[in-house]
Amino acid sequence: MENHQRMLSRIVAALTAAVLLAPASAVAGKLQPSQLPQDTAWLLHLDFEALSASKLAEKVREAKPQLTEGVHHWFSQEYGIDPPEDLRSITMYSRDFKRYTGTVILQADYERSKAMEKMEQASQLKKTTWNDLTLYTVTIAHHHGDAAHAKHADRSSDKRRDQAGKKKSRHHDKSGGKQMTVAFVDDNT
Repeated sequence: MENHQRMLSRIVAALTAAVLLAPASAVAGKLQPSQLPQDTAWLLHLDFEALSASKLAEKVREAKPQLTEGVHHWFSQEYGIDPPEDLRSITMYSRDFKRYTGTVILQADYERSKAMEKMEQASQLKKTTWNDLTLYTVTIAHHHGDAAHAKHADRSSDKRRDQAGKKKSRHHDKSGGKQMTVAFVDDNT
């Protein structure tokens, strides 16, 4: 599962680099209010065109041409995405402020089959159907090792039990880790 955590870290780093390294001609990715629930607690939306047109992005592209090439190559090989041409926007939101919750919507032209193939390769994959979509749920990170997790959970449970009678701790999920669910809505989302 360490590979999935590493993969997620690489994706986040590559998305950040792609935003900074994309030329100003990238397609705009405007916020789609219809994608958001009315009870959204927080929201972050990045329009890649606007961000890539910034002076900071221009300086990074000039200073790191090899990074630009590497990011383009990685996205192309992994997901069939050419960042300057294909990335439009990323929208992140949640209905609450709980840790490890939220939704990310990535707008891009991508090779759906490649991305789906990556999901199918996950060792801890659970597929479900919702509103005519296949949801791929994978565990992307485990807590600090089983022994450390058990020790922390025991300590947390004991402390909470002392403070609140015999209530059970709900601090840790039953999966033992953090999960990510992906749905491929169309060839752009």
